[in-house]
Amino acid sequence: MTSQVRLQSWVRRWMRSLDQPRLIAGIYDRLKSSINKKTNNPVVDQQITELLATYLPQKTYLEKRFSIAKLSYDLNISERVLSNYFNAHLETSFSSWKNKLRIQQAVKLIEESQLKHLTIEGVGEMVGFHSRTNFIEVFKEHVGKSPSEYLKG
Repeated sequence: MTSQVRLQSWVRRWMRSLDQPRLIAGIYDRLKSSINKKTNNPVVDQQITELLATYLPQKTYLEKRFSIAKLSYDLNISERVLSNYFNAHLETSFSSWKNKLRIQQAVKLIEESQLKHLTIEGVGEMVGFHSRTNFIEVFKEHVGKSPSEYLKG
């Protein structure tokens, strides 16, 4: 009998000796509880916060195709970990976080006097929104007024 066959035989006997249903249930329960935890590891949260602080000045969130996948790639962090960070640590979704940053930038653009000639569509496009309707809707949600009402003062 070769060493590989002996090893396979030993592994089969060992697997049969385990209380597999109980073992699997225990592993499942641990995974389920770690996934459903309301908070991340504070050290990981702090590291992500620091990474975002150095990443945000690049303003890549203004790109129309900015997504959690792009952010994940740029920061070299899994999408799952990032999503959990936004949901548990920041208590918001990635989309809401991204829209908040875009609207803050839109407000800055609207307030700058040299950009008064821009249309609402132009401002929305500059901050990464795909449509005028979506921009107005999200702007109103975050600021409490439509962009044109905001312009009037």
